[in-house]
Amino acid sequence: MRRVVASLRRLLRSPRNIDALQGVEQHLVREAMVDEVLTLIKEGRVLPVDRRTLGKFTNG
Repeated sequence: MRRVVASLRRLLRSPRNIDALQGVEQHLVREAMVDEVLTLIKEGRVLPVDRRTLGKFTNG
């Protein structure tokens, strides 16, 4: 799965490009993205934050 994402890395610069993928490619890319985020959380590299309160921590 990561090999597919690595081969498409230059094409996947924005969410719009990911949405443009079709079928299996789109599913694999999204699954790899979720897997990567879950791995970062498990390893303690990032801290999950509730999206509803995200505005409190950003300039937006």
